[in-house]
Amino acid sequence: MSPWTIWLETLARGLAEIAMPGLLGQASLEKYLLAGVGHIHAKLTAIMRPKDLSKALARGLAMPSALMRARLRDLVRGLAEVKEPAHQQALANYLCHVMSQARHRAATMRSPDGRVAPAAWNLNDPADLLDLLPLRRVIHQSGQELGGYRLKRFRYGSATAEAWKALSTEADGQPVSLYIVRQKTALEAFRASGDRLKRLSKIDHPGIQKLITSHAEEKQAFLAWTYKQSVPLPAVKELWEDTGGHINAKRVGRWIRRMTRALMVLHGQREPFAHGGLMPANVALARQGKGWKVHLSDVGWADREAEQQIRVRGLASIKVSRQMYERRGSWAPHYGSPTRLEGKEPTPADDVFALGMIWYQMVMGCWDLAPPRSFDWVDKALDRGLPVDHGKVMSRCLQPDANRRPADAGALMALLDALVLSSGK
Repeated sequence: MSPWTIWLETLARGLAEIAMPGLLGQASLEKYLLAGVGHIHAKLTAIMRPKDLSKALARGLAMPSALMRARLRDLVRGLAEVKEPAHQQALANYLCHVMSQARHRAATMRSPDGRVAPAAWNLNDPADLLDLLPLRRVIHQSGQELGGYRLKRFRYGSATAEAWKALSTEADGQPVSLYIVRQKTALEAFRASGDRLKRLSKIDHPGIQKLITSHAEEKQAFLAWTYKQSVPLPAVKELWEDTGGHINAKRVGRWIRRMTRALMVLHGQREPFAHGGLMPANVALARQGKGWKVHLSDVGWADREAEQQIRVRGLASIKVSRQMYERRGSWAPHYGSPTRLEGKEPTPADDVFALGMIWYQMVMGCWDLAPPRSFDWVDKALDRGLPVDHGKVMSRCLQPDANRRPADAGALMALLDALVLSSGK
């Protein structure tokens, strides 16, 4: 039996043991997974070392999708613990979605197509395993048509939605990034955002992933953006950091300017928009000739995803889930300014704070750092190559008091322009 088969068989048994009501839609899957992920992780580490678990998973990532799905279904049918056909189907479908989400996570870290496991990937902790498990039951299937789209490939389960690559059934098969929102509070937020989403759909700029459509049905809502083959910022760390842990400050500065320029499109509208959920994972980079083009993704919904994380951040039962998000550069409370964490609507100044956090994490080489509360970080940042004048601008972005922060991306760009003029950096 191959390591990948052993890995999946153990995972399948653990899921069948602790989460079957959630897989069948009889109860909250998230509740069962958060309570039982430690138990499943212990079963896995009892048969394999964490690094061997990662290698086993890598074998599955490299496998052709059709072959992988067939093997998963055969494996589930062979489990003595899962005899009911409905249980077998629910478990097999979920395992297919686990592998799809694993490919998406691999893509966010290193591999553009998600078929190569990143060298830094490990399964040392339950949070690492939880990152591969959709927290909500995925009720849709590839090939299904709904909302004017044909679902092609499940990408991942977010805090509020299923994320798919889909094809338009009305526009010559145009590929889109599709969110299907079913969570109750998220649906309420969607229905309250109709005018805002309509105005956002009119923004057409290469620095912003274009929102094509947004509409609701009785029990679910759909948001579709243009699909772009891209990788998120954490996947290309070597563009500004060498193997010795030193940064190229000029390159970091250029990336920050590009992100700021994209934010200026939102902040510069007649009625300014805030992204509201800015994080490394939705700063997307696409190849353009020999270089890279930056665009901000999930505009119009990332703020609602962030609000969901803010709502649950104080719950002890969600601690493992929070660790999962923080390790992947996904939205976490440390990207929220103090007023944002109080539950207030996001403003352009909150986006500046989030961009300051991304800048800080790029400089320090770690995506799960919280905002600095003292000056202990300064020596390390200087040793890694941060110029003093860059550090001063970055520190202004991270001011807890919004009045001491650049008010919006335009104000921040003026400071960045001054850096270029004064130092050529």
